Amino acid sequence: MLVLMPALNLALSPPPSRVDLLRRHTRSAHEAIEATPCMQRLMAADYDISEYGTLLQRLLAYVEPLELLLNTAPKARFQLGCSRSECLRTDLRELAINAKPDTQRASFSAFDFADESVRAGICYVFEGSSLGGQVIRRALHRNLGTPVVNAVNYFDCYHGNHGKIWRKTLEQIEQSPNLDPSQMVNAADGIFGSLRAWLNAGDNPTQNISQHQISHLNASRQSQSKCPFARFSNWIGL
Repeated sequence: MLVLMPALNLALSPPPSRVDLLRRHTRSAHEAIEATPCMQRLMAADYDISEYGTLLQRLLAYVEPLELLLNTAPKARFQLGCSRSECLRTDLRELAINAKPDTQRASFSAFDFADESVRAGICYVFEGSSLGGQVIRRALHRNLGTPVVNAVNYFDCYHGNHGKIWRKTLEQIEQSPNLDPSQMVNAADGIFGSLRAWLNAGDNPTQNISQHQISHLNASRQSQSKCPFARFSNWIGL
């Protein structure tokens, strides 16, 4: 009887929640994003307007096609709460930078946007990122000053309601029926991986990020990040 007790206790332990699974299985991917040079530079005291403008352009080329694909299913349960691409375009206008119409855009052929589990994983990443955006916004105000006062909309997309939106997203993930946890985790991990590849590519963006490439990125990620931004683990609710 004593021999059987550990197994019995294990069997009676509640399974991890969906959010716990997302946090656990995307932690290294999150840390790898923080370790990218452009993310490290965001927090640097010598960061400049030129670097910031380049990052905004780069993010727009990633975010805008992603939003277009999410918006192809307007009645889907999982949607982003605001248009990040509109925020980015506003920030670029405030900096008197024209968004380049011929800039190569990211491709997301590895993701099934009709699958609610996939959409849930994507929303988890982007709605969670708005929390850490507050840390970045303060750093940009401190280091760049007046020129960016009205040019931090991407990192301040919910204007004080970030925590509320984040909690709502987590509740929706936990309460939505028929979500496939593995599909959701793979989508979140894949978006982290594709964004990291996109930001790292510089002037040679990845044209089409395949599932094989995403798996390779996941296998090679660092387990520890030396990025100063890594201190703010609430960027994705960790």
